[in-house]
Amino acid sequence: MASHPIYQVYAELDDFKPKIWRRFQVTDDVTVARFGYIIQVLFEMTASHLMAVEHERPFLTPSGRLNKRTELICRYDIHDEDNSWSDFEGEDATKTKLSQINLEAPFQLNVWYDFGDDWRVTAKLEKMITDPDVPGKELPRVLEGKGFGIVED
Repeated sequence: MASHPIYQVYAELDDFKPKIWRRFQVTDDVTVARFGYIIQVLFEMTASHLMAVEHERPFLTPSGRLNKRTELICRYDIHDEDNSWSDFEGEDATKTKLSQINLEAPFQLNVWYDFGDDWRVTAKLEKMITDPDVPGKELPRVLEGKGFGIVED
């Protein structure tokens, strides 16, 4: 049984015609890194390039009030063991779970793959559900989609 909330996500490859998209479900206990790899599988990326996951979060003023005009970019990278990519300033994607980001629909995560070819996928959280009849081993699962994935160089 799925004991964690299930996120239903609509993901679309940015700036590509015809539109390539997927709708899928994943539990909230996956790491941001695994979420990025799920996106890579869904869009037939080979995971042979660097990847980052980003999202905007509202900026709070010193008094704790929401400043709707200014948003911060929160970035998650995959850090290697010898820290040779130390110029990345993002959080470690392997240590942050989706549940720790406090996602609420509608929410958007941006997956950036292959910094040279600049593939970007916009993943929008459509809804959160609880379904005790869905075994956790069946997640992630694809519900629907359209179009083939990218062509790697």
